[in-house]
Amino acid sequence: MASAARALPLDSAVLATGHIGTNQQGRYNDHQHHAQGFGSFSYFVNSQFVCFNGTTKAVASGVPVLGICRGFQEMNVAFGGTLHQKVHEVEGRHDHREDTSLELDVQYGPAHEVVLERGGSLQALTGQDRIQVNSLHSQGVDRLGPGLAVEARALDGLIEAFRVEHAKAFALAVQWHPEWKAVSNPFSRALFAAFGAAARERMR
Repeated sequence: MASAARALPLDSAVLATGHIGTNQQGRYNDHQHHAQGFGSFSYFVNSQFVCFNGTTKAVASGVPVLGICRGFQEMNVAFGGTLHQKVHEVEGRHDHREDTSLELDVQYGPAHEVVLERGGSLQALTGQDRIQVNSLHSQGVDRLGPGLAVEARALDGLIEAFRVEHAKAFALAVQWHPEWKAVSNPFSRALFAAFGAAARERMR
């Protein structure tokens, strides 16, 4: 998929959302399920498929990057981290999946708190220590990739957000869906405003 990656102009910003589905077994280094490494694969970003290394290349080039949900998971793996295939089966972790029998407003509604890291980039956006987020995932971070720093954790300790340390520009990722009704969510507005500001700065 390298040619697909070259087709995406990394000149302003990258919104890494991932695509519907889960990271396939054997691609996330989950020792509990005997995975055998993480091969090259593509993911959906701004309506285009880019190669697995697209995010790391963007960060290295100083392109602002925001990862959301599966994009958050894929960024962690791209930087050398690992994932749990089924968080709800991990001892001490909660069930972070949505109830698909409910209406979308409920599925994407507030599900639990996350604690923002003191002195981190996300806390600086609003000055809050905790925020409410939605939760629609079965996979989750096991080991954080080298060069990544925790920005938020769920109350069960699961990493819910991280930043790329020493990145040249905005480089953050969150496990939840801040785009859901973002206009009415002060934290989501602040997050996307910061991402947009970084993209505008990149274009100067």
